[in-house]
Amino acid sequence: MYLIATFLGYLFKGFLLGTEVIRTGQEVELWRSYISGVTLLGIAPCTAMVLMWSYLAKSNDSLYLGYGCHKFSDNVCTLCTSEGFLLSVNSMPIPWKTILFSVMIYVVLSLIAGCFSRKWIIKSRVRMV
Repeated sequence: MYLIATFLGYLFKGFLLGTEVIRTGQEVELWRSYISGVTLLGIAPCTAMVLMWSYLAKSNDSLYLGYGCHKFSDNVCTLCTSEGFLLSVNSMPIPWKTILFSVMIYVVLSLIAGCFSRKWIIKSRVRMV
């Protein structure tokens, strides 16, 4: 995704004129912000898509559920470093606190909410039967 974002960023560089001032007071070109945004979207975990494609292909759901769990746990460990590396290659200043905070909210918090909601649903289903 980084390569696609870089290609599109350089392709549309003439249309993305100007700069923006980020929180630290540093000026960044708009085309660099575009590359960073597309890169962050592409690197985000998408476990649901893996499960949906495996369902549509009528394949082994248990196998792909295992793949999804592995990908999710791998993302928790490596997402911060890979995001930081790709953004630094693009010369985009992003604070590490922001990256860690976003991973905690979007990955870890959703994992915790999923665990608690699963337990709650199983308990309420047992009471109903």
